Amino acid sequence: MYRKAKEEICQKDRLIKELQAELEQKKRIIIRANTERFLDREDGRAYPGRSRSEVRKKGRLHLNEDGKGKGGRKSGTRNYSQMDLEELAKGNDVISNDCLNEMKASHPDWEFVRFDERTSYVVTRVRAHIVVHKVITPGYLATRPDRTSAIVSAPSLSVINHSFAGAGLLSDLVTMKYVFGVPPHRYRLWLQREGIHVGLRTVYGWLESVADLCRPVYDEMKSGLGSLGFPVYHIDETYFKIVDFVKEGRENSYMFMLSGEKPDKKVKLYMSSKDRRTDLLLPILKGYRGKLTVDGYAGYDRFAGDIGIQYCLEHLKRRFVDIAKTLTDSRKETSASFRAVKLIDKILANEKAIAEKRLTPEETVCERGDRGKPCGNQQRG
Repeated sequence: MYRKAKEEICQKDRLIKELQAELEQKKRIIIRANTERFLDREDGRAYPGRSRSEVRKKGRLHLNEDGKGKGGRKSGTRNYSQMDLEELAKGNDVISNDCLNEMKASHPDWEFVRFDERTSYVVTRVRAHIVVHKVITPGYLATRPDRTSAIVSAPSLSVINHSFAGAGLLSDLVTMKYVFGVPPHRYRLWLQREGIHVGLRTVYGWLESVADLCRPVYDEMKSGLGSLGFPVYHIDETYFKIVDFVKEGRENSYMFMLSGEKPDKKVKLYMSSKDRRTDLLLPILKGYRGKLTVDGYAGYDRFAGDIGIQYCLEHLKRRFVDIAKTLTDSRKETSASFRAVKLIDKILANEKAIAEKRLTPEETVCERGDRGKPCGNQQRG
């Protein structure tokens, strides 16, 4: 009896080892099918009854809808391995994805031996929700030493007077609108689903109140841009419509955007204007001695002098193109304007190739300057 049981155990151990070996072999084949796009004849034997072409096609189905696939991941593209899922999972419940009880219930005559387990991750979204707190604010009648009286109480927990919107709700509203582009009417619909029934005018009122709270920061940014030491500012403008101004007969208003970047800080400043005049930039750039990168709009030429003006190459190219269009075919090849167009096209193509490499700012400078030379302390970056 003992010998028979021992033989059965040994037989099951051999079976488990064979299954493990087969599993590992198929794992390696799947990895090769998805990365190298290649299967040899030996790989095909692990899938009896199926040709190598069928196995390859099966491994490529996730790449394209037509199932043909393309070779390899493009250089520089991201994948999930660049996220530290192990770190993000710390402190959260570990999910047991075990089918043993289910299998025992459906196959009571089977025997199960646990021989392996694998670790994976699943990312879920916890539904954002509203939490309402009841606030009790006591009022006190205070008597001063001189026997005069005063009524005192704690200030409102909302940053907006006479409002129940807390700082957390307001910051979420601002983030959703200005970072993720969620329109206020959709945010209002979400509030309604959570039981908070407010009008659209109230939501816009919250946004205006937050803007008023942030105005001192905005004014400080405007007054200090000229002295922050940014070597280059980029300025551009675009038109948009404001209903009240359209009613006054002004079809388009304008939004100016000024941005600058240094290794230790960045700045972006938006300024609205009824017209395209650059007068609103005069107090902001007072005392600035760096450079401005602008398009071909002549309104920025007024800053030339103490401030260096450099034009966007794409806009600069248009001026040379306008000249080249007036030339005959025989004169184009020898004209300076036509050579400038070709040179700018070459520079822009090079910039596009550099952008596709996803380099750091230091590596980008090196790539532009010393092509073919390694970046580092030994070579100029």
